[in-house]
Amino acid sequence: MPVLYAPFNALFGFIVLFTAGRTMSRVPHSERVRIVELCLRSYTQREIPALTGRSTNTVNCIIQAYRNEGRICNAPHDRRPRVTSAIEDEVLVAAAYANLFGTAQQHAQLTGVLASLTTVKRRLAEAGLRSRVAMQKPLLSDDNKAARLSFASEHSTWSVDDWKQVVFSDESTFTTRWDQKRRVWRPVNTRYEPEYIQEVASSGRTTVNVWAVMSRDGLGALHRIEGSLTAEKYSEILEYAMIPDALDGPCHRRRLPLPARPGPCAHRKKCQEIVN
Repeated sequence: MPVLYAPFNALFGFIVLFTAGRTMSRVPHSERVRIVELCLRSYTQREIPALTGRSTNTVNCIIQAYRNEGRICNAPHDRRPRVTSAIEDEVLVAAAYANLFGTAQQHAQLTGVLASLTTVKRRLAEAGLRSRVAMQKPLLSDDNKAARLSFASEHSTWSVDDWKQVVFSDESTFTTRWDQKRRVWRPVNTRYEPEYIQEVASSGRTTVNVWAVMSRDGLGALHRIEGSLTAEKYSEILEYAMIPDALDGPCHRRRLPLPARPGPCAHRKKCQEIVN
């Protein structure tokens, strides 16, 4: 028979241990005053819980606080001391700025700060750094950036009607693997700042390249590019895909601009001759 009661006894002991460390919930000041008044009017500690709706343990704690300390209000609760020091906080922030794409665990291990990941994230948040998904953009050379800026400057005065007459074309890559989105520690409203952007390279993977054209009237041709896009292949696309589509397709009677993002393989002079 004792064996049958053993599981219940073990469970009861666990409940006692679990509840022993729990703190009493805050009791409104008006209720605490009423409990003390009832005690002073010689009500017993069995009668007071029935009149106030509070547990016997709560009533006893309030009465003992009044008798021993003369206190009716809640006892002051000191905040738990910070796990990290001010110097450790500064070291964590410095490590995050040194490696914006690092994880909280990496920063903690590098600095030797003994704190939970939640604490590390909280310290960085206090410094204005929060972990966010980084903005991705193609990895561009200085020449690519200069060419794009030049094109944007040349066409900055175009109106909406001007752009409605344009045929837009571009090549795109479908790949078996793409760079996973990374997280970056950055302040608010800095999404497009260069240091917080993840640059994505286009090499080192199996890919299929395609070229397409569109205008405000609809989609045009879709052309698969075998291998890399060279100057000769781009000229063939203009001559045998883009021009026929502009003459007979949905892009009929639209302007045929040169590529907005000319790369090193785009021979602009030859392309201009084909378009003309």
